[in-house]
Amino acid sequence: MKKELLILLLFCIGCNHTESRDELDILRPEEMQEDIHLFFREIRNIHPDLYERYDSATFVSLESRMTESCSSPMSLYEFKIQLLKTSKFLDGHTGFHISPMIGSYHFPAVRFEGDQMILEEDRILSIQNKSASALALSIDSMVSWEFLPEIRNERKNLLLNRMIRQPIAEPYSYECTLKKGERVYPVSIPASFSDDSTSVKKDSNYMKPYASTFYPKHSIAVLYYNTCWFLKEKEKNDFVQFIDSFFKELTKQKIKALFIDVTVNGGGNGENGTILLNRLIKNTLSVAVNISGKKEGVERFCNSGLPDDEWVKTYGLPMIKDGFSNHKQLFFSKKDYYPGDVFIRMGNQTFSAAADFCLYARQSSSALLVGETAGQRYPICGNIIFGNLPNSGIKYQIPTTKAEFISPLIKDGYIHPDIVYKINHALNLTDYKTIINLNAKGRHSTP
Repeated sequence: MKKELLILLLFCIGCNHTESRDELDILRPEEMQEDIHLFFREIRNIHPDLYERYDSATFVSLESRMTESCSSPMSLYEFKIQLLKTSKFLDGHTGFHISPMIGSYHFPAVRFEGDQMILEEDRILSIQNKSASALALSIDSMVSWEFLPEIRNERKNLLLNRMIRQPIAEPYSYECTLKKGERVYPVSIPASFSDDSTSVKKDSNYMKPYASTFYPKHSIAVLYYNTCWFLKEKEKNDFVQFIDSFFKELTKQKIKALFIDVTVNGGGNGENGTILLNRLIKNTLSVAVNISGKKEGVERFCNSGLPDDEWVKTYGLPMIKDGFSNHKQLFFSKKDYYPGDVFIRMGNQTFSAAADFCLYARQSSSALLVGETAGQRYPICGNIIFGNLPNSGIKYQIPTTKAEFISPLIKDGYIHPDIVYKINHALNLTDYKTIINLNAKGRHSTP
């Protein structure tokens, strides 16, 4: 999809003074209820397929429950918690920009199973005198139905830290009640002082928009394609220059195997991927895409300043007129395409336009996909517009179009790897050699 954004709910580390300000700002019931009604009106009028998973009656009930839950004054912090409880009923491109404020200390990672939280092999009954079952159900409502189970569990763990808050005094531990078999016992669980999320890459190559590493003695190179966010003109020129220089270096050093890492690429603008695809695709590629949207949403997106005139002409105007646009996206081979073996490493955190990049490269037989199932679910609702709730000022986003890709690579709604290679840290030279050997032997394996 040419112009496509992905901004999931922003789960990032907050600071204590922000938390305090949120708790000091008090909203009146009528202010919160106006914000709630505006958001529900927006998603009904704009979202291209709001009722894909839950019917209209569910949203009527949800809006009513949200309104009732905000019938007395509450802090901005508390209101954010209430808004997050809409997330389960929305796709991953719809929702609010809210940070959980994890802080410095973390509760150990747990496994969520319905209304239960499992720590290793023990069931948690309470944390800091709060019912674990009630916490689990509340947190379940805060994570989109659309995500893979692994992503849902990870995001639930982030939210758990927000809901129980961090310990504020030594010995920095959480008072819990656990159950093992028939035995129920109290325990003091030490807080973790580091973020052990497997999705966070500590390698410096993942901290930049794009980067590269060469292993000339082994004829291997790695391109880290970490983001495809919308680029300004200078940034786009810089990216094009980087790609040109990188591929010239591949030729100069006679690199035989290229790895492109998109494991932390959360999506953005599909045009960025096209710049890279033009250096990879060996044959003409045609991908059929059926795009649909509601007139109000598409018009607002076309007027948002994000799509260019060509996008408006090709997609926007047909959708404004007819509500849909059938399209075949074409990529043409170039004489200077990279002739070596290409492996694209993807994972559960590969979303939206980054997942599309994987699909195009694989469907054109220009690359093999390595790693884990991409996190993006298809069809995709994208091309986001933004707004701010009038009273709380909270930012929200809503997709305006739905894209259905006609591709045999999409199975059960997801893109799956050719070579399964599950590993939680940045790959090293040994990993790259292993993957090359697995491909040579025609093996799909997990070391």
